[in-house]
Amino acid sequence: MRIEGKVEEYSENDQYGFRRQTVTRGTILGLLVLIEKQIKKNKTTYLAFKDLEKNIQQHTINEVKVKLIGLNIGVIIGGQNVSMIRFADDIVMIADSEGGIQRAVDKMTEIFRILEMKINSKKMKILVCTKDPKIKAKIYIGRKKLEQVEEMVYLGSKITYNCKSTRETKQRISLAKIAVSKKHKLFTSTKLLLNIKKGLIKTYVWSVAAYGSETWAINNVKKKNWKLLYGRDKFDGEKNK
Repeated sequence: MRIEGKVEEYSENDQYGFRRQTVTRGTILGLLVLIEKQIKKNKTTYLAFKDLEKNIQQHTINEVKVKLIGLNIGVIIGGQNVSMIRFADDIVMIADSEGGIQRAVDKMTEIFRILEMKINSKKMKILVCTKDPKIKAKIYIGRKKLEQVEEMVYLGSKITYNCKSTRETKQRISLAKIAVSKKHKLFTSTKLLLNIKKGLIKTYVWSVAAYGSETWAINNVKKKNWKLLYGRDKFDGEKNK
């Protein structure tokens, strides 16, 4: 409990890791809601994903955040400038323009250089979230151009350029099928009671299939299909399109 107080003292609101009542789903949902709001306003959002080295101190990232806000880099949501979202060492820098995300990358690179740290350009990806998939971003670290992707797996969930959940739900179904295949002998065993099998399916299959489902945007047809697969009203009251 004593260390929890210290964590809260030094953690910013955009840090979802190491804190009570903050989970990966909340981080994913926060990012998706931000992107979706921007797309509905016909605005483009530029994201830079970076998995930080373990020895980077919290105050260093806070310094980067202060610099970004000072440069007016980020997206205005609810009257506040959101320049990054973090879960432990996974960080997403956010900007509303190509120039903004380039300046964000430059500022992080500059601060890391002062601290004699390096950013691995191969591990940093750029995702442009927009209605138009043809929009390209040329972002560099030095002379090295960063890879732009149409989707990015963040905290176990797939974030796509158009903020749709189609690819994520398909991936979850595929992973659930793999889980069933791996435990096929167990599920079909005549030595186990039906109630035990149901419990095993819930543990090994449903948990995989529905991971992050609280953040999905699904239409009524897909909702009906998932109800048939899941066997109950899993998606009642959840986010729908």
